Amino acid sequence: MQVLILAAGQGTRLEAIHQDQPKSLISVLGTPYLKLQLQALTQFDLSQITVVGGFEFDQLQSFLKSCDFANVKLIENPDYKKGNLISFLTAQNLLLKDDLVLFNADHYYSLSTYKKLLSPLTYPIEACYDTDRQLTDDDMKIIKEGDSFVQFSKAIQDLTYGYVGVTRVQKSFLPHYLQACKTTLQDNGEATHVEQVLNELSAQGVEVHGLDISGSWWTEIDTPEDYQKAVKIIEGDTHA
Repeated sequence: MQVLILAAGQGTRLEAIHQDQPKSLISVLGTPYLKLQLQALTQFDLSQITVVGGFEFDQLQSFLKSCDFANVKLIENPDYKKGNLISFLTAQNLLLKDDLVLFNADHYYSLSTYKKLLSPLTYPIEACYDTDRQLTDDDMKIIKEGDSFVQFSKAIQDLTYGYVGVTRVQKSFLPHYLQACKTTLQDNGEATHVEQVLNELSAQGVEVHGLDISGSWWTEIDTPEDYQKAVKIIEGDTHA
């Protein structure tokens, strides 16, 4: 199994906190957020962890060199101001050798959650979700029909299923997924985000199954309020 972390964006809503740093290097309790992620991920038997950087790429490069994590590869997306689907496609040539788990750099999960997210895949394409959050307008929500997810959007009014920022793809399905990425980019433009690919697959009749991680905590740092909440959650887990 391999992991791809999208870490290229500017994080403009957190600019007052990270200033000229990549968003992924924001310090939480004295540790860069990306380092927390990599410390968790490197506890698992992964063939490779690929990080796609962009904004202040040199800082991210220097940080990873100083950490010397095994099996972590960094590549650059110079078009980081566009949608993160371009970041994903920047890494496409590295992604065909193993099952893939796709993460965002502004998400961090408990160790028990990582165990679920990195468990063997059951279906060709899986979207990870929970049902125990109070979803807001800024959360990516999902409409489910039977055993399949059929629509992903922040505008959905059904507040039952919330996407948690992770998509899992079996090796055999990766060529189909990559083609769907290219179709999505062509149809929706350069500002497209990678979650839109799940809508494209659903429109093609592909069954997008879910992996439920309800009952275990995770954090996201999109806004200053998110950041303060993440600090409290991670501090509480550290002291547990």
